Amino acid sequence: MSTPWTLHGSTRRENDEWKHLHELTHDWTAAWADNHGFHLDAVPAEPPATTHLWAWTTGRWLRARIDTPHWWAVVLAVGDTTVEPSWRREVIDRPDVSPVLHWAAADGRIRQYRGADGVLDQDTHIQLVPHRRTTAPFIGHRDSLPGEFGQLLGST
Repeated sequence: MSTPWTLHGSTRRENDEWKHLHELTHDWTAAWADNHGFHLDAVPAEPPATTHLWAWTTGRWLRARIDTPHWWAVVLAVGDTTVEPSWRREVIDRPDVSPVLHWAAADGRIRQYRGADGVLDQDTHIQLVPHRRTTAPFIGHRDSLPGEFGQLLGST
């Protein structure tokens, strides 16, 4: 039998509830873009001035929609788990996993990331897309896939 995956949805939350999301994800890596550029850092303690934030740790991926004064979050997790008891939970089939193609320096495009070199090298990040009519991709680092799921990269 294949390992189940679960989606966990927060429903609409007020900005002052971000502290609870931060408690769940403070040690995850997060990515978002704002007027200061592209960030790849720990999940911020306050909702950032952006529309979307993605975060990940091994076997779990977060996608948050931020529309001040509210936010919505969904966590995709390997296994039949509970992320937060008050969140809606749905067991799903395994998602499609594929590499994220970053713009290379030689592409002549605007590069907004101002962090350490090599962080956005090719084949370092992945997207996970659940098989649902109304979904968007989750983003993570290749290392966020648990070892037994490494073969999913590029499978459909």
